[in-house]
Amino acid sequence: MIVGKLIGKGATADVYNWSENSIIKIFKEHEPDELIEREIHNTIALENCSFNYPKFIQQLKWEGKRAVIYEKVTGDSMLNQIERSPLNYKKIARKLAHLHLKVHENQVEGIQEQYVYFKKRISYTRDLTDEKKEKLFKLIDMMPVGNNLCHGDFHPDNIICSEKGDYIIDWADCCIGNRCADVARTILTLRTASIPDHTPKFKRKIIQFIRNRFSKEYINEYLRLSELTKEEIIQWNVIVAAFRLCGAAGDEKSVILKIINSYFEQDSKSFES
Repeated sequence: MIVGKLIGKGATADVYNWSENSIIKIFKEHEPDELIEREIHNTIALENCSFNYPKFIQQLKWEGKRAVIYEKVTGDSMLNQIERSPLNYKKIARKLAHLHLKVHENQVEGIQEQYVYFKKRISYTRDLTDEKKEKLFKLIDMMPVGNNLCHGDFHPDNIICSEKGDYIIDWADCCIGNRCADVARTILTLRTASIPDHTPKFKRKIIQFIRNRFSKEYINEYLRLSELTKEEIIQWNVIVAAFRLCGAAGDEKSVILKIINSYFEQDSKSFES
């Protein structure tokens, strides 16, 4: 069978049409087998969840590369909707909050625990000293452990809006843990994701303005729905920043390092006083 039109391109895999009702996700050669297996395992584990997601169909080899066949969802990403209609950001941000809460209302067995996964990812980064990593591990141990399903990378580009409903994609990083950390992770992505270098200065300012307004609308709606407090979310900021660090680059990495360094500077001043 011949792959169809390229419909998505990412750092870890490219996605093509496969049949009328399916797509094929072909992973890059450098992508570890462990991560691919985890994505498959996680997606299968979602079977009884109360939200829409593309179902796993099968795995195979395509021209020597590992690939996965998923259910095809025809629609537009939430990110594209924002870019086309930026003045509708409030409505879209509130929708994102409702979808995120729906994820957190589920409990799934057999997937990784959040605190274990956080420590593992933080241990990979070369941008933190062993001393800082150990302090972060101790901080993670002090945080409240939850039992909510957490997506791990929940943002508008991972939501496909179709005629059949809104579908949440990319479950490679999902885990069971504290939903506050998952919300903090989303806010970090909304505020720090890199803007392409070729973007004109005036457009860059507009994008950043919309991002900030969008993230505020999202968090306010999520807090209203969940009855959590901002403090419960904020306490995870440095942990999710460190978690993201090993996958960040460019402007995003610079901002994330500032968040982490600011935390340790305050910690040092507190110790000295």
